[in-house]
Amino acid sequence: MVTAVTSLAELSTADAPLTIAGREFRSRLMVGTGKYASTALMRDAIAASGAEVVTVAVRRVDLDRTKDEGILAHLDTSRYFLLANTAGCYSVADACRYARIARAAGFNEWVKLEVIADEATLLPDPVGVVEATRILAGEGFQVLAYTNDDLITALRLEDAGAAGVMPLASPIGSGLGLLNPYAIRTIKHRLSVPVIVDAGVGTASDACLTMEQGVDGILMNTGVAAAQDEVVDEIIKYLGSDLVCYRATTPEGLVSRQSRHWDPILAWAKAALGAGFTTVQGIIHVPQPHDAVARVRAAIPRDPWRLGAVHVITTLTGSALIALALARGDIGLDAAWAAAHVDEDWNMELWGRDELALKRRAYRFAEMTAAADVLAEMRRSSAS
Repeated sequence: MVTAVTSLAELSTADAPLTIAGREFRSRLMVGTGKYASTALMRDAIAASGAEVVTVAVRRVDLDRTKDEGILAHLDTSRYFLLANTAGCYSVADACRYARIARAAGFNEWVKLEVIADEATLLPDPVGVVEATRILAGEGFQVLAYTNDDLITALRLEDAGAAGVMPLASPIGSGLGLLNPYAIRTIKHRLSVPVIVDAGVGTASDACLTMEQGVDGILMNTGVAAAQDEVVDEIIKYLGSDLVCYRATTPEGLVSRQSRHWDPILAWAKAALGAGFTTVQGIIHVPQPHDAVARVRAAIPRDPWRLGAVHVITTLTGSALIALALARGDIGLDAAWAAAHVDEDWNMELWGRDELALKRRAYRFAEMTAAADVLAEMRRSSAS
């Protein structure tokens, strides 16, 4: 049996800063400014994200910072590092032109370089982006180059002078998540410059999976700007096969333990939400009552802080009901964690513990604790 990790203190909690071209950033999340319903929502979402690097599509915005209706007037440059983006450029000449316009308009020497090859998918032009990188790097730009998940193109971008390479997880705006983890891991392993995954990272769980590949950071725009409905829908997807509804038939000890931890969650859903759910023995999917699902959907918080925390807990536990009970303060963190790990704990007791699995579990617990802390603080704020 391997040695167990007994406390989170055994794990390093200090995250090294993200360093690109000699500049340090505390956050490894970059965000965009497009697709928001309003400038106010954009401002609040970016503030809530904790991101420091904010991309701006140069050819799509008014570069006059004095105009209140423009987005630049609402982005505090003492708080955010604005990264000019050549989104919408379909040629090397256009991409280079808009990078120079951004610099002349007072941005900085940095550019998120896009040279698009296909209007329908917005997939990048690998030859064009390498050529544009070489030109702009030669003019003193720090180029963060958007590309596909091809290792050879990534290596050529580094050789052309890119300060960072930004392979896609999936096509821009698709929300498909990380389609080829192996390719991203390979790029990260082979390059010496930072690797920032861009495009297609649609949800918090996508972001977690992407960061698990060892990359230096991620850039999200659509996943944040259009998040609310998509995040609620994803939580409801978990509800369709909620952990607490699917029960073992044997052995008796596991059956008893599941009932002890999960029956109170179902009783809470019935009493607090008026939502009665069907329990199933085995793994065959059984649709839950539409009324119960609708009542849970209505109970999911819509403000970004609570919604984000509920989504994180749902993906970590496999249960929307556990997440909502914890969000409302009707169960504690320890009870929620124990309920979410009944099967895993049973198997560890039966077969022994694995050190790597325990380390991953400790990281998940830290993430769940952070989300629970956000929810607790929001409840305190609402009560005061």
